[in-house]
Amino acid sequence: MPEFKVTNYFLAFATLTFAYAGHSSFPTLQHDMKKPAEFVKSNSLGFAIVIGMYIPVCLVGYLTYGNSLRDSIINSIQTKWIQQTINVTITMHLILSLTTVFNPLNQEIEEYFKIPQGLP
Repeated sequence: MPEFKVTNYFLAFATLTFAYAGHSSFPTLQHDMKKPAEFVKSNSLGFAIVIGMYIPVCLVGYLTYGNSLRDSIINSIQTKWIQQTINVTITMHLILSLTTVFNPLNQEIEEYFKIPQGLP
């Protein structure tokens, strides 16, 4: 176990907070669904897909690099273009996921300005 540092505590807290930031938008997503009763199915499928993407990366990274694995698998990859491609795709994912996180705020703004819902 590494020794306890206050800065590590706040770094871990920030990571967890960031990881679960999108959960506040779940109620509005469920409300906007055609079949809100199937939210559990869509949510479970979403988490299963994410787990299906992360687990293989972790396993292959560990099996490939073993004990020489650094804090991030990306930093352990020797080929620069692969590192940059991964960073670009992560950035695209984060930018596009902001749409989901900002959804409740956008709906409040639409309601404030009395913008009609649905297609004209």
